[in-house]
Amino acid sequence: MEQKEIIFYIHSSEPMSINLKLIDKLYTNKENVLFLCENEEEMKKFDLKLWSYAKTSFIPHCSTCSLDENIIPYCHTLISTEIRFDNHPTCLMHNGLNIEQHENISKFSKIIDVLHQDFGKKERAVFYHQLGFEQQKSWLQTNNGAWEKAE
Repeated sequence: MEQKEIIFYIHSSEPMSINLKLIDKLYTNKENVLFLCENEEEMKKFDLKLWSYAKTSFIPHCSTCSLDENIIPYCHTLISTEIRFDNHPTCLMHNGLNIEQHENISKFSKIIDVLHQDFGKKERAVFYHQLGFEQQKSWLQTNNGAWEKAE
């Protein structure tokens, strides 16, 4: 049985570029993603950025604000304000949202939690551990924007 994995990306800057790079990497690795947003405004902003992210490639994505039931199963990334499994995601990704009230989180094999450095990670790590996410990794953004492994 594959271990469930939580990866924290702890940043000090605006998370949009971090999210786009991670989505691109997950697409390259053929992992379907549910990107959970706080509200419809964030969803639309992220959807628009994905349309223009890479000049040489396209990341198949859709959002629940422009829902076409026929397209969703083929989308690599589904952008939503609720937990959905329409595109058969293996990875849940979000920007430090409080997801404790959401059901079915444990159905994902990977969660990527993009947190601002001022937000506490310790409580979140305990929460994910209780859901069965045994394998936990953390990456910290340095002052020059590079990433290094963190405890």
